[in-house]
Amino acid sequence: NLTLAFNESIDKQDIVELGQNIGDVTIDMISNSDVVSTIPILGLLNGAYKVYKSVSAARLMKKVYFYLFQTQKFSREEKEKFLREYASEGHDNGAEMLLDLIRRLDNGNKITILCNLINYRVNEDISMTDFMRLTSSLERVPITDLRFLNKYTSENNINGVNDSLLSAGLIYESTVNVGKTPLFRLNYSGYQMLRYGLDNHDIN
Repeated sequence: NLTLAFNESIDKQDIVELGQNIGDVTIDMISNSDVVSTIPILGLLNGAYKVYKSVSAARLMKKVYFYLFQTQKFSREEKEKFLREYASEGHDNGAEMLLDLIRRLDNGNKITILCNLINYRVNEDISMTDFMRLTSSLERVPITDLRFLNKYTSENNINGVNDSLLSAGLIYESTVNVGKTPLFRLNYSGYQMLRYGLDNHDIN
């Protein structure tokens, strides 16, 4: 059971660093490391990868590894409290929802953004409702367009980027000029994503 294995893996500490950036770490680096024998969910996913040559299992193994590595700084109590709040807000199993969220994120670099949001929730800088709203936006927006988010602290218009950020609920049409190019700006969720998800300390 993946959810049970994930729940048992959340409290693991001293997870070895295989690389600072997700792009530097290959699936085979994880598969051939000791982490697959010490962390239950990685062992399960590695088995599926090796036996069935499952690309989806390999991709999930890589994302789960980075999630566990980046959240090992939290205490057991902090992790359990977060999962209880997540379960309560979502009216579902917290570990199951979190694992499913990690699976649905289409780019490994989004794991860092997810972990940033968890960090700020644990420190109570954002509410659990904010966290769930922001992770929903994170799922919907391409990672390439998130990098333009800081361009919307003032009114802006970037072809292509406007549409994806707007559909993700991170910007709004701030100026409507009939017959002219519309302008867009960060809304409150966009501000939170920039400040907390992207960990941008330059924004007030």
